[in-house]
Amino acid sequence: MQNLAGHLEILTQDEMDQIHQGAVSILEETGITIPDEEVLRLLADSGIKVEFDLKKAFFNEDQVKDAINKSPAEYKWHAKTPDFDLHIGGNVVTYGIASTISHVIDLEGIKRPATVADAINFSKLSNDLDLLCDAYCGVWPTDVPAGSEHAHMAYAQMVYSQKPPRARLHGLTQAQDSIAMARMIANGEQALKDKPMLMGLYSPLSPLAHTQEQFEGGIELIKNGQLLIICPGIYGGAIGPVTPAGTLTLITAEFLCMLTVAQIVNPGTPIGFGNFSSVLDMRTGAGPMSTPEGCLINTAVAQLARFYNVPSRGHAGTDSNLPDAQSGFESASKLLTGTLAGLNHISHSVGFVDGGRALSYESLFTDHEVLSFVNHYQLGMEVNEETLAVDLIKKMGPKGSYITEMHTLKHMRKNYIPELSNRMAWDNWQKAGATSMAQRANEKARSLLEKEHPEYVDEKLKAELLDYVKHTETRSASE
Repeated sequence: MQNLAGHLEILTQDEMDQIHQGAVSILEETGITIPDEEVLRLLADSGIKVEFDLKKAFFNEDQVKDAINKSPAEYKWHAKTPDFDLHIGGNVVTYGIASTISHVIDLEGIKRPATVADAINFSKLSNDLDLLCDAYCGVWPTDVPAGSEHAHMAYAQMVYSQKPPRARLHGLTQAQDSIAMARMIANGEQALKDKPMLMGLYSPLSPLAHTQEQFEGGIELIKNGQLLIICPGIYGGAIGPVTPAGTLTLITAEFLCMLTVAQIVNPGTPIGFGNFSSVLDMRTGAGPMSTPEGCLINTAVAQLARFYNVPSRGHAGTDSNLPDAQSGFESASKLLTGTLAGLNHISHSVGFVDGGRALSYESLFTDHEVLSFVNHYQLGMEVNEETLAVDLIKKMGPKGSYITEMHTLKHMRKNYIPELSNRMAWDNWQKAGATSMAQRANEKARSLLEKEHPEYVDEKLKAELLDYVKHTETRSASE
């Protein structure tokens, strides 16, 4: 039986060559703004053309190829519990929760600012849901001192989940704090470098620029050998070409720039080719994420990542405001195409609603149901003498019933069994309470949150992490 991940391809070899050549010509002739003087000097010392007065760097084909050759094709994203280490690359597809959202839609159906309690809740739920791969808490808590939010997020991940944590890198201090707390978990600086535990998503300031804040944070992760996904977020027609192919070329140029920077700063740094792009709704000026064009770009990024022999990352989620028909088909479309395309990590897989303006408790579970369907589908079909069942078909003959056969008993549990979806006839569904899928998701969320969740660090380490969080609060208050 063959896994179906990576079987969906939309670009020919010639088209990938065209995109690559277009991206390299942009890097060589137009260049990209690099905001950091120290990195610009390092690039210049490495033979990269730099215009210091404009803070611009220009990369040629040979320099890009050299960087590609230094970048690992696959790597491990380590957890504090080794059983939860993740392989990133090859035809492995992993899924993560929505990312750093400042509002939630709670179990009462109210949209409100996210809190530390929500961050802890979502880390617990991410740990509970089997198909989610990381510990990310999903929300940006708004009820803590400004400048300490990222430390509270790290604490929620590291205490309440066994899965690999993510880093915040919107600024040098945030990245350094994430690394400092991860070192506590990993048991030292060298241990963290030997087994990278932090993954950061890095978004350039498209088109063809970087913010000082994001760049400094990204470089800090690179210097410490942690995992960095280069993840341009471009709305075609606004900050990129309106054509998906044009947006894809710009994405590729920005990725190749940061890949090259990373391999000059710290050769061998694990880098991924990511994407968080779509096209602008030109009727309204809205920036929808769940579009056919977004699915096409996701698919193409997975293919181009294989072209460059690096891991890939894409996104899912919905523009709908609640778990409804729109949410269902948009999540299913993004998750199915992304999985079949072979994206190695799909973030925003669950809970991402309102175009990323809210994280929904109910959608966390309805999306996870979609994810379980997609995950089962991508496993493919097992074809052999046993599964073909030719002898059994001959034995049963016309009008035979297979329900009591040993073959049925042996194989029936391999078929997909949903947890929340309804398969009852109308009358039976009415007798069972006539609940919607969203209502069943709500009940599931409540039941999981009501149970006792363990803490995955000892009391000494928990106290050290908590002290560090309090340090970030005090530091923020004094700044």
